[in-house]
Amino acid sequence: MLNSAILGSGHHVPSKVVTNDDLAKLFPTSDEWIQQRSGIKERRFIEHDGIGPSDLALPASRMALEQAGKTERDIDALIFATLSPDFNFPGSGVLLQHKLGIPGVPALDVRNQCSGFLYSLSIADAWIRSGVYRHVLVVGSEVHSTGLEFSERGREVTVLFGDGAGAVLLGAVETSADRPRGVLTVVLHGDGSGAQELWVEAPASARMPRLTAQMMEEGRHYPRMNGKQVFRWATAKMPEHDGSHDPHRHQRGRARRPHPARQHGPLRRLWRGLHVGSGHRSILGPVRDGNNGFLPRRNCA
Repeated sequence: MLNSAILGSGHHVPSKVVTNDDLAKLFPTSDEWIQQRSGIKERRFIEHDGIGPSDLALPASRMALEQAGKTERDIDALIFATLSPDFNFPGSGVLLQHKLGIPGVPALDVRNQCSGFLYSLSIADAWIRSGVYRHVLVVGSEVHSTGLEFSERGREVTVLFGDGAGAVLLGAVETSADRPRGVLTVVLHGDGSGAQELWVEAPASARMPRLTAQMMEEGRHYPRMNGKQVFRWATAKMPEHDGSHDPHRHQRGRARRPHPARQHGPLRRLWRGLHVGSGHRSILGPVRDGNNGFLPRRNCA
């Protein structure tokens, strides 16, 4: 039976470090306030103008290929997840394709915001399982720093986001019912009823014109979040879709938990339900194999 597995992973972040104390110089906040609410101590921002998500994705992709023992010519398709594309169009996927030097390789952009990487993983998994492609590069890359509001009005969003990229190369592997390998389950869920609780309103094709001076004065071109409502939804809804229905759950290793500041009640149960295939590395960190021994980060079954 054919399955998909993570053959290699890579990452890249800019060199510019922005600490909580740095942000406290720009608007009312503090290192203590940010750490209590998020566990975040620092984030990375791009160093200068002209760096987009596809630029950050390039070294992350090359790292994933090197770890997998593959080259750019082994990529059959590319999926690029981002909410901050280099440009409105064309997509960041074709920009990365060009930078990798692989003309003609299909490149798909996924705009599912924070869940984009999981949606991309599910698409790549389906392509590989069905035999459409054998190696699919999946990338998640963001440049948030150029679209944040560095003021008290934008504080709740600005303290959370930074710039960076991650990539995995998924490949086809043989598996069996008695020893499942690779990506076993991806659980997807969506609910558009709360769209305005976390969104960027402008520019928008639904508005004529798409962007006005008034919109900019009111900050409607910056991300806005109802933090309390988003947190309530996350803690209530995410554990409902933790993959507990998966018949192979007992055979999977556990991913590492997040920072203690984020281990609240239902979220703690959610992280207990996040797993990866036995014998494969988690993109979140090392996992345990079926014998409860830690697998090294570079170990691929």
